[in-house]
Amino acid sequence: MSELSSLSLKFCKKNLELHSQSVYDALKERYPDEKIEVVDCVGTQFCSTCSDVPFVLRNNAVVGGRTARDLYYKLERGMGFLNKQAE
Repeated sequence: MSELSSLSLKFCKKNLELHSQSVYDALKERYPDEKIEVVDCVGTQFCSTCSDVPFVLRNNAVVGGRTARDLYYKLERGMGFLNKQAE
């Protein structure tokens, strides 16, 4: 198990189809030991977000971006921060 084992990422299935599939694929490849999952719905309070912008729930907090690339960079910065804390 990785140093970041307390990390949890949840992608909404609809958001993957519309916006964030490339982010999911890149993170699964780069962090194969992390808990990165796809769920049918992350919660009805996110329905408008889901269809508008790429986003993910990171430890139950919303992280969104204007584009898939923006979301990926935000998540990568967070991963770098968590790696430094684990050292």
